[in-house]
Amino acid sequence: MLLALGALMVLTRYLGVGGVGDYVLVTSLLALLNFSDMGLLMITVRELSSGDEEPAGLLGNVLLLRIGTALASMALVSTATVLLGYSPEVTAAVVVGSVSYLFIAVGSGSLGAMFLANLRMEYQVLANVVQSIVFISLVGVVVAFGMGLVALVLAYDAGALANALVVIAFSRRFVVPRLRLNPGACMRILAASLPAGINTIAWILYTRVDMVMLSKMKDAEAVGLYGVAYRFVDLAWPVGFFFVGSVYPLIAQHFRSGDHEGLNWLLQRSADVISLLAIGLATVLIVFAEPIVRIVASGEFVPAASALRILALAIPVMWFGMLGANTLLALGRQMALLWLGLIGLGVNVGLNLVLIPRFSYDGSAAATVATELVGVVAMFFIIARQLGHLMSFQVAARFVPVALAAGAVALLLFADMVLAQAAIVLCGLAVGVALTRVISAQDVRALFARRAAAEAGDFSLVGEPEASN
Repeated sequence: MLLALGALMVLTRYLGVGGVGDYVLVTSLLALLNFSDMGLLMITVRELSSGDEEPAGLLGNVLLLRIGTALASMALVSTATVLLGYSPEVTAAVVVGSVSYLFIAVGSGSLGAMFLANLRMEYQVLANVVQSIVFISLVGVVVAFGMGLVALVLAYDAGALANALVVIAFSRRFVVPRLRLNPGACMRILAASLPAGINTIAWILYTRVDMVMLSKMKDAEAVGLYGVAYRFVDLAWPVGFFFVGSVYPLIAQHFRSGDHEGLNWLLQRSADVISLLAIGLATVLIVFAEPIVRIVASGEFVPAASALRILALAIPVMWFGMLGANTLLALGRQMALLWLGLIGLGVNVGLNLVLIPRFSYDGSAAATVATELVGVVAMFFIIARQLGHLMSFQVAARFVPVALAAGAVALLLFADMVLAQAAIVLCGLAVGVALTRVISAQDVRALFARRAAAEAGDFSLVGEPEASN
């Protein structure tokens, strides 16, 4: 995360608001039209966790499928960018950046499933760190020689390649994929992953389509300001992903074993921890939005602070959404995810059409929060109906008022006094955590008991499920 912040500091000062807008547009187009995953990663994790499939054969077929979908996505994004009529520099940057699809497909998109299935996410974290180091090092070269947008995208490709090489090296500790195409197995994997894949595409569309809509309805500066604000949400996303990714195999194992009591306990504890982490992070971003933007992106980007405050509200909702989506996958409810994704896309596009003309990037931020909230409420309703148990959000209900009070005091009574604000927020959040009585040493060990639980097949984690606070 620190490396990513360093890269953001360099890029914003080098490119300026308009240049950042072009760079964000390129990365958004690359994300928007990349359908190479198609839900394959999480379905692969589910199958590996179940033990029903032979790992070498399964991963070999998934790897071949990912390479094929990556090549198709490269052709799609290149063609679409030309048809949308963007500048030659933006179009060239998108074409060059699409090469990263192949590196991601081979690395974290397929072989990385072994890390998730075996609860060994430290290897993926290492790969991400190496990617960041390579990227920011090459960004320094690009900036020093004034090499422009396409060179920056080449630096991104190089980082993705470095990530893939690290994943390949460490995945061999678990299994070496057998690259022998099995059409029957491939069709079965695709059939299982297709609903989740379409949902993933819909999710990417409604998290990135606002960038494209801003570029067409406003200008590059609006995209640049919104892109900087959204970058902080992107930086927070891996924290939630790695946490939820760590418990996903356990969710699948509890469900397959018929241990619904253990499953409900695990989901409740996960929701409680997410409440504390995500609400605390959102509070910090809301209170310190302006100084954060000023320090990281320079004073030129300070107007983005308003969008960052709005988007901070989306972080807890997004993290709950990750938990809900992974739970639905573990329960085999891919079709529900498909419909939720399509509905979310429609809601987001509709809200952006209404809000962008009047509120610009702040309108896009509000549309993001509203869309995420609609999706999360629907997810947890479906989960509650299937499991016959609705997770309690008492922890969030206790923690939010304390966080709100601390944030309000810091903003209203101690404006422009950053150290005083920091002390008030820190004390307030600490009091809130104490009042919820959620975090204990036993809970932390239970949620992150990786190797012992996975290798022994012990789904009870640490001790027996306890009643939630």
